[in-house]
Amino acid sequence: MKVVYLAGLAVMAAAHRLTAGAALGAYFIGVGAAVVWTLIELRPSFTAARHYIRLAVKETRSFGLNMYVARISGMASSRSDQLAIAYFVTDPAPLGIYALVQKFSNPISMLGSSLATTQFRTFASLNSVPRRILRWNAVILIATSAALVLVGPIVLRLFFPKYAEAASLLVPFALMNLFIGLFQPYNSFLNAHGRGAELRNVVLVVGFATIAALLVTVPRFGIAGAAWTAAAAMALDYALLLLYYRKFKRTVEQQVRERDHVESAS
Repeated sequence: MKVVYLAGLAVMAAAHRLTAGAALGAYFIGVGAAVVWTLIELRPSFTAARHYIRLAVKETRSFGLNMYVARISGMASSRSDQLAIAYFVTDPAPLGIYALVQKFSNPISMLGSSLATTQFRTFASLNSVPRRILRWNAVILIATSAALVLVGPIVLRLFFPKYAEAASLLVPFALMNLFIGLFQPYNSFLNAHGRGAELRNVVLVVGFATIAALLVTVPRFGIAGAAWTAAAAMALDYALLLLYYRKFKRTVEQQVRERDHVESAS
């Protein structure tokens, strides 16, 4: 999808016909190509389709709808910092600086996300997240976050001198991505166990708290206020996911004890 999209952008740019509408068209062409390729590779069968449609509707009501609300709310709140900057800060330059430095730090959270994604199937059969996964995830994230804070300013001065003044944003963005990476195993675990309502609640709480904080911090502190608000929001996200994870873990452990008690009694 990305390759087709980028190829379309390159062709239109070379022909001097790159516009917002043309870029959107290239994006949809990329999506269409990915869909066609997926159908060809998977060769879906429609045998007993009615049964699976009923199952899909049932799962959508119990889990999918909650996840849809969570993801829509999450997308809205994750972009609220840039919207707040664009609204309260009249000069467009700080928004560009903010977006660039934020992207500069995103690979940190991708490490935790990649680890959690690879363990999704395993999590579905476990009653808790293995400690070794949490430990190694934390070690890697802390090391990369520290590297960003220490090396990031040097990289900005050498390769992006126009944005060197934004080096102070690396600390809140490093913390933001650290918390995002830390909560990925819990998020994936709850996903694997179909805890859609809990995930929805976390996103809604974090979303409302983020927007409320941005209305205060951005007018007063500018892009620095937005960056620290984003870091605090992800810390809240981590705390809430950890809370729901521990609650679910206690419930599962209680059910296991009760089942073992019944089996031993019989």
